Amino acid sequence: MYPTHCIIIFKDIETLRDMFTTWNRRIVVSKFSGDMSEAALKMRLLRGGHTCHAYLWNPKGKPYCIFMSDEGSNHYYAINRLCEDLSLEFAGFNIYLPEHGWEQGIHYFHGKVNETYHTVRYVYSMKENDRWVYYEQGVPREYEQTEKYKSRYKRDRLTQEMVLSYLASFDCDMTSTEVFDYSVCYYLDNIL
Repeated sequence: MYPTHCIIIFKDIETLRDMFTTWNRRIVVSKFSGDMSEAALKMRLLRGGHTCHAYLWNPKGKPYCIFMSDEGSNHYYAINRLCEDLSLEFAGFNIYLPEHGWEQGIHYFHGKVNETYHTVRYVYSMKENDRWVYYEQGVPREYEQTEKYKSRYKRDRLTQEMVLSYLASFDCDMTSTEVFDYSVCYYLDNIL
């Protein structure tokens, strides 16, 4: 079972740990040695409310780190901004589940700052006030299934399966238990 809110950041974990604590000195960072798949499941099953903690880990043999939290908005906008400010490449998703007290929907993003991409790519399909809304911003990436964005129903223009396939193009299979097999993992507290 994959988490519902996740950001992949293409940087080594020790540099990222230092960046987080420099960015916000209130953040408390400690080593984590538990079961990440169990932690992800607990976060997915949380019902409503928000927490101030997250996990940052480096899957074994992968050139990126994963940032995971149950907070689907505040943490993610802040981390996205941090990545943009520091010219870090990142990609991720938020899956909103009705049972958590949110409107149903999915939000995908990819940020890469170089001579080609200077903005973050956003695509989302959300249910807002009983109506589905679709939105996209930025230049489509080569791995995106852009033909699906023309689907008649807005709820079908971006799906969980599509987003998981997008992440797979970065060699990140969020449906595999191997993604939770980490070399180093940190628990971040007091993020907000």
